[in-house]
Amino acid sequence: MKNNSNNKTESHRSPNLLSGKLFNSQGERFINQVKTNKNHTKIHYYAQKGLFIPAAPVDEVVSNTISEFLNADLSHLPPDSASALKSVNWAALSGVQKRDFIQAIVDKAIFSNKQLIIYLDISPNSVRPFITDVYVNQSSLPMEFITNEHSVTITVPVVFRRYTNTKFSEAKTSLLTITENNNLIVKAFATAWKYKELYEQGIGSNKGHMPLKITCFELTTNVIRTIILIMKTFYFGFLVAFITPTVCVASIYHEMIQQCDKAAETELENALSTVQMTQIINDQKNCYKNVVYKIIDTEYAKNKQKMMLDFDNFITNSSMVTYSMQYPDVCTPNCGTDIGLNATNADLEIIKVYIQQLLYALPVKQ
Repeated sequence: MKNNSNNKTESHRSPNLLSGKLFNSQGERFINQVKTNKNHTKIHYYAQKGLFIPAAPVDEVVSNTISEFLNADLSHLPPDSASALKSVNWAALSGVQKRDFIQAIVDKAIFSNKQLIIYLDISPNSVRPFITDVYVNQSSLPMEFITNEHSVTITVPVVFRRYTNTKFSEAKTSLLTITENNNLIVKAFATAWKYKELYEQGIGSNKGHMPLKITCFELTTNVIRTIILIMKTFYFGFLVAFITPTVCVASIYHEMIQQCDKAAETELENALSTVQMTQIINDQKNCYKNVVYKIIDTEYAKNKQKMMLDFDNFITNSSMVTYSMQYPDVCTPNCGTDIGLNATNADLEIIKVYIQQLLYALPVKQ
């Protein structure tokens, strides 16, 4: 990203749907920036000081929201606006027409790390150029929005993942709807289970049995009992220990992780360059590693020397792989710092999975 050390990069012509219309909660406008990756593919961003959001996932959320809005129950809108909107055949519009339509009716959008608020101008004059003759959208699906004459406000809950670039989330690394985030959590647990064999040696108290522990979930007693019943049904022969939500060993380590995250987030807010961001995330990674050492030293004392050595080797090897995957054949003057940032983020994600697996498989203490 050109000149991102002082955030004075000039705005680029870009396909961003919200060009000039995206603001943060303080009213500061995002500008367009672009960089070229190792495959010579241009990646467009919405950027502010110390904050770079890939445009593609943001634009996807906006596009999907507009599509949902056109299929919604619009009976509470002014009749002329409702009639015009229901005459827009979204499915028949080309990609360019959809883009033009969105830019015509989106007045502005406000972004935060928990929601994207989209303000629409639904006056007939804004919609009329996109009307299809003799077409009426019969869909009338429920959708929450606020209307005021010829304007509509739609709030979309989202999850914003800062400064990440991993293949695990299939490029949805910066902005997720709540549904996408929930699906990603499920995938994360499935992936962690797949890799449990990396840690199983030295963890199980009896060969052939895997001690499990319910840890650190804000669940009611009935929900926990249901989970245990399911586990006993599908994992017959495994040793299951019941831990109530208020007596949670792993909560200590979750608090340590949160402290690592909080310290990094505070510093990242004030980061002025990619180099600074990389150093901050590297410090966060080292903080995570100290949590791993603490977990192994306290909870896996009998095998701690071997486990610590295995962990160090695992991180060293994975770092070499992630760095080599990020490095392009031809590197522009600024791509080295971006590569370092991406590789450091990848290392951080790997350690996160490692920590979660250690906590999930805590040995049962008799």
